[in-house]
Amino acid sequence: MRMVTLISTTPVGGTVSAQATAIDGGWVVDVASAGMRRTVGIGVDGHMQIGAPDPVAILTPSARRCFEVAGSPGDAAVVNLTPVLAQGPGFGVLVSSDVSVVPNASNVNYGVGSVDPNVAVAPIGADGRVCFQNADLTSVHLVADQVGTIVGESYVQPTRSGAPRRLLDTRETGKAVAPSARRCFEVAGSPGDAAVVNLTPVLAQGPGFGVLVSSDVSVVPNASNVNYGVGSVDPNVAVAPIGADGRVCFQNADLTSVHLVADQVGTIVGESYVQPTRSGAPRRLLDTRDAGM
Repeated sequence: MRMVTLISTTPVGGTVSAQATAIDGGWVVDVASAGMRRTVGIGVDGHMQIGAPDPVAILTPSARRCFEVAGSPGDAAVVNLTPVLAQGPGFGVLVSSDVSVVPNASNVNYGVGSVDPNVAVAPIGADGRVCFQNADLTSVHLVADQVGTIVGESYVQPTRSGAPRRLLDTRETGKAVAPSARRCFEVAGSPGDAAVVNLTPVLAQGPGFGVLVSSDVSVVPNASNVNYGVGSVDPNVAVAPIGADGRVCFQNADLTSVHLVADQVGTIVGESYVQPTRSGAPRRLLDTRDAGM
């Protein structure tokens, strides 16, 4: 462990000192940036711009990178993951440091030139850390920002190990979600709880969007969780109240067909979650296009 000086690229600018730990021939440092914790790789000389990738810190195929987060073991860390400078197509998942077996699930997908962040939730391990597990396909840099922590009593892991649980992959049946169609699936939790689900639309036949809702919701809301197009792989985390039948539903727009991969990353217990509308459907807050400016 040693102290290093970093040059900030945030609007505030300036420098900050932080503790760095030797790893993979270089150093990894944990700093506070814009009110969020950020773990970045830095060079062997101990100097690097915050957020700028360095070859020392690149994640190779099948590699795992663990980092400390705010919170206690058993709590759930909410982390924004941004894979950048990928050397090819791939994906990755955030898991507890207690998880040893890589789950069949993903939080982020990436490709050459892509910068597609997504929020992930993972239980904090006994050592106070969570880990990004890279797929076995290619190398990629990673920027990880912690945006919050869900206290343990309010969060239920989707599996005993804390790893995400795959709920649906329509590619396995060959039956895509048609325009205006709804695909419902069972989730862990009780009616009234809120399921936290990572949605990944793939193999779209054209541009479109979709939203995750409770199975109790009959009227399609004017809202979206994911947008997609031909060739896109852009996942996003969605939260929806669990219906009386123990399910949540993906509602596709009326534009085109798309395949869907859904992974449950956790459940927020009912007493800790407030629905945005009486029905549990999402509520649109802002669309600047409506003002025509």
